[in-house]
Amino acid sequence: MQNIFSIPITILQLNNINNNILINYAQSNYNENIKYINCKDTDFELQELNSVVLQQAKKFAFNYTNNEINLKIKRVWSNVKVDNSIQTPHAHRDSFLSAVYYPLATDGELVIQSPFSHSHLSHLNPDLIKKYNEYSSDNFFVPVKTGMLVIFNAMLIHYVKPTTEKRISIAYDLIIDEQNETNFLRT
Repeated sequence: MQNIFSIPITILQLNNINNNILINYAQSNYNENIKYINCKDTDFELQELNSVVLQQAKKFAFNYTNNEINLKIKRVWSNVKVDNSIQTPHAHRDSFLSAVYYPLATDGELVIQSPFSHSHLSHLNPDLIKKYNEYSSDNFFVPVKTGMLVIFNAMLIHYVKPTTEKRISIAYDLIIDEQNETNFLRT
């Protein structure tokens, strides 16, 4: 069997990030009313994480193009509580990639929905599936834990399951640097 329409995801365990700085930063900047602009990518506390996210996202993007692509951070925000906005299935349509880092997570799951499931599985009776896999699943579940970085295509619909424990995340939307596109068109 050959896969023809694959969608990549990167899941990394980062061990050299100072999570205490990120936890304090997220808690002090979190404002539920201005959630998606509660961090600045230029803030000192984010510099180490920003560098890792951009480096790993660049590797991720290479899979799409077999070409070096410069990315930049469009926005970054922290989630200190699990609220309706991240529990509701959503996508980040104005970005190329999304990334989320967990400086604190003891339970819970990030759920990513298949963009193909309803069309290619509609003719299959679920009772015939003995074990779900990448071909037969509607959802992909990522059990999150402290130090985990997840990078995925921003068009994928995703959400987090509720948790009774404390979970803090720092989320990113990444776009292709316009300078990169300009240079590509000139050559």
